[in-house]
Amino acid sequence: MVEIEYTVAVIKPDGMELQVELQFESLLEKYGLTVCSSKQSRLSQRDVEAVFAKNSPQYFMYMTSGPVNAYLLRGFRASEALYFLKQEIRAAYACEERGIMKNLIHSCDVGNEFAMQSRFFFPEDEFEYCMGIADLYVKLTEESIKQKKIEMRTLQERGNLRWAYCVMAKEKAPALWPLIAKDSGGGLTVLPALEMEFDWQGSAYPLLVYFPDGQISAGLVAEQSRDPQVLLKAAHTDAGLCALGYTPWREETAPLLRELKRCGLDGVVAFDAARSLQELDQLIRVADDELRLPLIGGSRNGHIGSITIGNAEYTEFLERCK
Repeated sequence: MVEIEYTVAVIKPDGMELQVELQFESLLEKYGLTVCSSKQSRLSQRDVEAVFAKNSPQYFMYMTSGPVNAYLLRGFRASEALYFLKQEIRAAYACEERGIMKNLIHSCDVGNEFAMQSRFFFPEDEFEYCMGIADLYVKLTEESIKQKKIEMRTLQERGNLRWAYCVMAKEKAPALWPLIAKDSGGGLTVLPALEMEFDWQGSAYPLLVYFPDGQISAGLVAEQSRDPQVLLKAAHTDAGLCALGYTPWREETAPLLRELKRCGLDGVVAFDAARSLQELDQLIRVADDELRLPLIGGSRNGHIGSITIGNAEYTEFLERCK
């Protein structure tokens, strides 16, 4: 299992105004991170468009409003450690805004994002050894499939992309998957994942089912039940890995998670931009009690660069189901 990782952190303009970099650097040792390189720069709109996933005019204005400070970091599960470090800083500054991402610190949470940002901020360094795998979440529809293919090929060339999960609505998967599966090869492995819902105590919840062997479960596609136990059993029969999709934290979330753990749930989407620090803390406590659930990232917007599972967490996710 590869646990020593590299990641990039960027102190945003509002963080620079508050001199957050001083607290950031003082916390690195606590989280087991070391600085390989650091650099202060002023970004243009073209820079932001090239290396950040956000593409709104407000975000461009925000990221170009002042200097930023970028760090190349190394450490044990560096992406995960950096996530918790930046949450500690945001909590200290009471910064929980969910709109334009005025949240002091950016972290590159995924392989392809790491490739683009590390080469942008630190072009003098050689990064091939830093990236074992890159992980990518691509939400496929009939309308988007052609463009997603182009974007994946571009990322493979620019970012050493090794594999990508293509998430499809369950009922659309039989038609969509053959159109994308043939693009595996040349160093890129494309794998399928199904997006569906189950019912629990009168409410619908999202379920993501990943297929590491590349074969979609025909039984799961045909399954009409919305019972989570039935769906998990059908997925596991054909080597599927099941994760609870992004779910806002409510009173019933804890008992739901405990019930799903008893049914064999393999993971839960935790690192989503819509989660507050308090929600994440509650989720982690439930996931870590009794039988530990791997925490995975997640996104619901389907853009290239929206990521599911980090390198070390993905390895653990797979090890759990061997």
